[in-house]
Amino acid sequence: LPRLFTEKMTSLLLVFLLAVGGYAAPRLESYSVDPSSVSVSGFSSGGCFAVQFHVSFSASLCGAGVSAGVPYWCAQLGLEHAMIDCMTVPSLIDVQKLVEATEFAYATGTIDNPSHLSKDRVFLFSGSNDTVVHPGVLC
Repeated sequence: LPRLFTEKMTSLLLVFLLAVGGYAAPRLESYSVDPSSVSVSGFSSGGCFAVQFHVSFSASLCGAGVSAGVPYWCAQLGLEHAMIDCMTVPSLIDVQKLVEATEFAYATGTIDNPSHLSKDRVFLFSGSNDTVVHPGVLC
């Protein structure tokens, strides 16, 4: 690029950063939320996220609502495994491996103690005619 162009762009970028850097967004209002009543929910990929989040941060949540999601850590072997084993052929899901992966994640300090899950309310929803996430995945 010509030197003059890059100097002008650098100057414009500097002006922009100074202008934006001096701007502070207004403080968000706070709400009176009981921390013990926070849950997570999601549908499809959001359901998958809700499961991962619920298991990972179980000490901070009271439950989860999951529609068309997959089990925690099910897709650890990659996209192909996720698309086949985790979503369409429930009999290929090795539940014991998932339990072991959860225990390992806790032992290494990357998730909360799974024992927090025992007190939570969890709602699992699945469509009997769902062609993307087989209903047996959640059951």
